[in-house]
Amino acid sequence: MSNPFNSLNPANPYNANNMSGFRNIYQMLTSSRNPMQLFQQYAANNPALQPAMNMLRQGMSPEQVFNSICQQRGINPQDFLRNLTGK
Repeated sequence: MSNPFNSLNPANPYNANNMSGFRNIYQMLTSSRNPMQLFQQYAANNPALQPAMNMLRQGMSPEQVFNSICQQRGINPQDFLRNLTGK
């Protein structure tokens, strides 16, 4: 399975290809017994995730990291989550 983070188009995070990749990862994380370990494995193989890992190591919560990265990229976190979960 290819890494969906590699195909992320920051210009349009809501396009179908990006959301499909994010949904796959979301499903894997929510069904994992240890989501943090799974995320660390992704981060080890993807330099784009290193800033998020650094924020986590500095004591930020996953929610704070998510909100911070969304803000940096001009993405509304609530809109993104609605698109991701379909709720």
